[in-house]
Amino acid sequence: MEAVAGPILSGFFRLVFDRLNSIDWLKYVGQEQVLHQLERWKRMLKRINVVLDDAEKRISSPPVEIWLTDLEHLAYDLEDVVDELATEIQQRILKDQNDKIRSINMHGILSSCCVAVNPTIVKFNREMISKLDKITARLDEISKQKDDLNLRDSNRRVAQESERPPSTSLVNEAKVYGRNEDKKAVLELLKAADGDANVVVIPIIGMGGVGKTTLAQLIYNDKSLQYDFKAWVCAGEDFDVFKITKTILQSNDEKDLDSLQVKLKHKLSGKRFLFVLDDVWSENYEQWTLFRSPFEAMLHGNGYGN
Repeated sequence: MEAVAGPILSGFFRLVFDRLNSIDWLKYVGQEQVLHQLERWKRMLKRINVVLDDAEKRISSPPVEIWLTDLEHLAYDLEDVVDELATEIQQRILKDQNDKIRSINMHGILSSCCVAVNPTIVKFNREMISKLDKITARLDEISKQKDDLNLRDSNRRVAQESERPPSTSLVNEAKVYGRNEDKKAVLELLKAADGDANVVVIPIIGMGGVGKTTLAQLIYNDKSLQYDFKAWVCAGEDFDVFKITKTILQSNDEKDLDSLQVKLKHKLSGKRFLFVLDDVWSENYEQWTLFRSPFEAMLHGNGYGN
C-alpha cells in the first residue's frame, strides 16, 4: 500500500483532534486513565504532525516511506478506537437519561436505588484500556522513529491546535463558577507547606478546556496568600528554561542561563515565593530538573519557598 502523503495525514489528524475535543470523555467510567491516555495522544500527534511536510519531501527514501505507511495504518486504527469509544459513551449517556426518567416516581421525585455493576461495561472497560495502551505504545514508537529519521519540524500545527494567545494572571472572578472546592483544596496544600524548608510543586492536570488556567488564576490572586515574590509564566509547548527564568526574574540583562539562575537564587534566598507555570506540555525531565536548579540550590542555605 502506498503511503499517504503529508497533507492528507495532516488533514486526518485535524479530524481526530476534532473528535478528541468534541466528545464528553468525562462520561466514561474509567475517566482518569482514559483522560491521561487521550492527553498523551494529543501531544504525540502534534509532535508527529509538524514533521509531515519534511517526510513528504523525503518520501523517495525507503525508510521514510515505511514510516509514513506505518503512520497511516496507526492513524486508521486510532480513528477506529476513538469512534468505538465515542459510540460507547453516547450509549451510556442515553442509558443514564432513560434510567433517570424511569426512576421518577408519580410525585416527580427521583427514587434512590442500588445500582449493580454491569459485567458488560466492566468487560468493555478492560478491553478498551488494553486498546488504548497498544495505541499509545505504537505512537511512542512512531514518535521515536521520526527522531531516528531526523525529520525536521516544519512549524506546521494542527488547525484545532493553532497558536494560542499566552495566558495572564488576570481573571474576572465574578464570572467563575464551580471552582470553590478545587480552589479551597489547593489553598490548603499551599498553606500546609508554610514554613517548610522545601520547594513545593502542585500540579494541576486535566484535559484542555476544563478550567486549569482559571483555577491557577484564582489561586494566584487569592488575598489570603502572602508572598514576597510572585510570577506568572505561560510556558507553552516549548519548555524554554532560559526564557521562563528571564520572565520570572523580570530581567533582560543576563545573556546566559547560568548568570540568570545565580541571580534568581540570590533574589529568592530567604523569601517566600509563588510561581505559576501555565500551559506546560513538556515531559522532558532534564529540562524540568534544569529549571529547578536555583530553587534546589537554596535548600543548602536558608531559603525556602512554595
